[in-house]
Amino acid sequence: MTEDTRGLVGRTFFGAMREGSIFINTSRAEVVDEAALAWAAQERGVKAGLDVCEGEPSSGTGTIENPLFSLEGVIGTHHIGGQTLEAQRAIADETVRTIREFHATGTPPNLVW
Repeated sequence: MTEDTRGLVGRTFFGAMREGSIFINTSRAEVVDEAALAWAAQERGVKAGLDVCEGEPSSGTGTIENPLFSLEGVIGTHHIGGQTLEAQRAIADETVRTIREFHATGTPPNLVW
């Protein structure tokens, strides 16, 4: 997130989308002009799935009080919505697997050069 990307996805972007398109944001809330997204949902039938939004809780507790979620076709969760016990266990298991493979072979798995 930088000042150059703040509001990057705005009315021009949404106006260029086909009516009824699906927009997904999992990056940063501030990248999207939420007023423009509301316009697109209401006037162009754009559907949206949001993992981030303005006013989202900064911890694992709290509620989302964002008016976007009252619009038809807009759904979401705050950014840490996927931080379940099962997800944390999977991350821990993958970390252990990665360390073991590196220890055994000297090369970490999934290495990108």
